[in-house]
Amino acid sequence: MTRLLIIDDDREHAGLVETVAAGLGFAVEATQDPRRFLELAVHWLPAIVVIDLMIPEIDGIELIRALADGRSNATVVLVSGMDRRIVAAAQRLAEDRGLRVAGVLLKPYRVETLRKILAPLAAAG
Repeated sequence: MTRLLIIDDDREHAGLVETVAAGLGFAVEATQDPRRFLELAVHWLPAIVVIDLMIPEIDGIELIRALADGRSNATVVLVSGMDRRIVAAAQRLAEDRGLRVAGVLLKPYRVETLRKILAPLAAAG
């Protein structure tokens, strides 16, 4: 079963991603804690990580850097309510650091948009 890890400080959004991902057949872990996220990224080895760029305790960019520095093989899905230019810059950084970005979800997003990003990743797993 393909593993998907979520970090989002908004429980409603994290729950939505978790529900959709589980429905697509992913094994899902979700957290609001950046330290727990990084621990799971290293030891649980998710194939997919869903990162909200606006986490109160840490900048999402730092999480991207930590994944890249740790040579994570996880495919990244970025989630944000920030300006599109900032999200595009985060995507470029992730890709420049060797991470594969499967998609970007700008809040608020539609469930169907989330499914369109995750379904091919579930099928590939």
